[in-house]
Amino acid sequence: MRIRKLIFSLTIIAILWSCSSYVRFTSDNLDDIKTYGNLIYDGSKQIIEALEEELKTENKSNKFEGKLLNSSKKWLGTPYQYGGTSHSGIDCSGFVLNVYEDMGYELPRTSQQQYGYTTKISSGEKQIGDLVFFRRGSDIGHVGIYLGSNKMIHASTSRGVIIQDLNNEYLQRTFAGFGRVPR
Repeated sequence: MRIRKLIFSLTIIAILWSCSSYVRFTSDNLDDIKTYGNLIYDGSKQIIEALEEELKTENKSNKFEGKLLNSSKKWLGTPYQYGGTSHSGIDCSGFVLNVYEDMGYELPRTSQQQYGYTTKISSGEKQIGDLVFFRRGSDIGHVGIYLGSNKMIHASTSRGVIIQDLNNEYLQRTFAGFGRVPR
């Protein structure tokens, strides 16, 4: 009887692990991002402000890109919570889901489902708002939103919602591709 309980418990753990979008997608070298008591990242805020200024000069601040930046920045500093979908805690796919929902789009819940839902595009075709996918083993295990200037915003497991450069060694090693949400 105890062996059955142990096997059952291990099976449940294995199933939950394989279905999760949990991966540690951060490093200690995050473009001098500083943590404050309320988990707002000064470096990330400066990046968003620079991108917003760039969109204003290109007259795009009221278009899709501007709406995406406006929706995304509301989440900066939100702590990571596996399965979370609110400002008290959010995971990577929940973050993407909420940002797009705020802009009037419906997306599937998990990073794997979001990967299947998007149209795959090459790195040369990427635009602000495209999704960036990463592998965990052979599966898609993480997702973020491309912001331009080789940066993405995502829910990091150790630092919450931050902006990170895609040149990060770990991100490059696990990179799976870009996907465009049907508009």
